Amino acid sequence: MKRRELVAAPVLAAYVGSAVMFAALPIVVGVLVGWMIPWCGGVRGGITGWSVLHMLWILPAFVVLDGTLSAPVKAALSRRRFAQGLAETTTSIVVLSGLLMVFFAEYAGSLLVASMSALVLQALDPLWDLAERRLAEKQKTPGEPGVFGGGDGGI
Repeated sequence: MKRRELVAAPVLAAYVGSAVMFAALPIVVGVLVGWMIPWCGGVRGGITGWSVLHMLWILPAFVVLDGTLSAPVKAALSRRRFAQGLAETTTSIVVLSGLLMVFFAEYAGSLLVASMSALVLQALDPLWDLAERRLAEKQKTPGEPGVFGGGDGGI
């Protein structure tokens, strides 16, 4: 193995880990806000380090479940953009509220936090699209320095 590959693997793992943590930030903030609202039923067991760590598996599970369940909805409503967006947001809220029931004693808290988090994630959607387009443009131009500085286009 080359030295460059040995250095690149931990850096890439740090990039992926930080991306998951950044993407889970709206959900974490939503749980903290829901924890402070008295009529939400409160958080089971309080906020601990384990519960924050628990957030990190909720985001990948949410992405997989939401992508699986919203694909048929998108296909069925392909001609109606507004209905498609509304159905996609509703699917996101239902999936996320089910996953957040681990934290909240009552469904009202889970539904409130899921609504806030899903709407924030929907609002961030154009930023993800822009990042994907820029990455695709960078990958099309060969010979430029990549992520780790080489002339081979990066990783």
